[in-house]
Amino acid sequence: PDHDAAPLREHVAAHGATAPLSELHRTLEHARARQHAAATVDEAGDWMAARGAVHQALALRGSTVALYDLRELLERLEGPPPVGAIAALRQVGDATCLDAIATAWTRIDDGWTREQLRAAGAEICERHRITTRHAAMKRLATKAPALAEALQARRRG
Repeated sequence: PDHDAAPLREHVAAHGATAPLSELHRTLEHARARQHAAATVDEAGDWMAARGAVHQALALRGSTVALYDLRELLERLEGPPPVGAIAALRQVGDATCLDAIATAWTRIDDGWTREQLRAAGAEICERHRITTRHAAMKRLATKAPALAEALQARRRG
């Protein structure tokens, strides 16, 4: 049945490094649709984890084709994001992801997850040379001042 995300995650783990990017993108769209149509919270969580796995596979290939979906995933979180999504942020996230990171940061009370989001934000800032003067950082500072301070402290330290 199509209610189980495990086979999709297994397929991505086995073939994500060599599958055409278009196939990965279609797989992501499928997982996203299944997550939104899920009958239970657990089922939706399984499909969100599948989305995270696809994001990680895309990121390992250097693809930014699905950053829009990664931002949406973060902005709609009601709990911790999938580890694959955080890994993708760290690998290919850009300035457009900072606002979504701030949204997730404000909704999550888990210290480990917050640290992972902070680390992703720091890597994005470093990779793209984003300073406090950048519009994305100004928005982040308004939305999540503690996160902005943590990012700034890391740059100073």
